[in-house]
Parts: sequence; C-alpha cells; structure tokens
Amino acid sequence: LINVFIMAQLMSKQFSMSPWITGIAFYIVSFVFGIGGIILSMSI
Repeated sequence: LINVFIMAQLMSKQFSMSPWITGIAFYIVSFVFGIGGIILSMSI
C-alpha cells in the first residue's frame, strides 16, 4: 500500500497532477485488480 502511494506521488510529480487525484486513481485501479485477481483465482 505504501509502495502504491509512493508511485502515485512520483507519477503526480511527473505529470504535475494533484497527488490526491493520482492517489485515488491508483487506489481504485489496485482495488479493481485485487478483486479481479480474487475472481480469477476462484474461477480456476
């Protein structure tokens, strides 16, 4: 979770975006991927 936040801050600096918007976007993406991974592992 900390790694994701650091990545989000680095990305926000690179694209000069708001770190909060980038952080929320990263959180949603990681959440979706987490759910997708659980569904995939259960379906296999």
